[in-house]
Amino acid sequence: MQNRRLLFTVIIKLLVISGLLLLVVVLFNSLFVKTVSVPRNLNDVLPLVELEIAEMRKGEIRKTRWNNKEVAILLRQFPERLTQELTQQSTESTKEDIHPSIKQQIRSKKIEYFVFFNTGDSRNCPLYHSGGEFKDVCSSNRFNEMGRDLNVKQQGHMIEIPPHYFKHNVVVFGKWQVE
Repeated sequence: MQNRRLLFTVIIKLLVISGLLLLVVVLFNSLFVKTVSVPRNLNDVLPLVELEIAEMRKGEIRKTRWNNKEVAILLRQFPERLTQELTQQSTESTKEDIHPSIKQQIRSKKIEYFVFFNTGDSRNCPLYHSGGEFKDVCSSNRFNEMGRDLNVKQQGHMIEIPPHYFKHNVVVFGKWQVE
């Protein structure tokens, strides 16, 4: 009984001493660790992705991947319908949190093109485009070619716009640039 007690006391003391030694090593090591500077803007880290748009046909969508998400550009099939919708809308416009280079009413830099993340309000399923409308495959919600909702019950949901800019016949994803 006495030998067991002595053995357990020695084991506990060894564990406490090794724990304290490990703590001292960790604290001493933390004094010499280099700090890594984190960029303030995530767009400074992510690579830019270019997509050729020179020979697109009306209603055509071209897709690519940026930031592990599918992004796409649509050459709008009915840009004249957009102008009609804009004249029919009331003067009140919903203020969105998008880049100042995007024209608020058409949600695009150019009326002919709509650049978007290829997910609807469900955030999991791709969009299906037909007849000048987008449809979220999972939730069945519909959006117009400006990315705004068409159903009354889904008010407020819009297709998100990725950071992008146009450079001649190319759209560049990953950075906002005022033209």
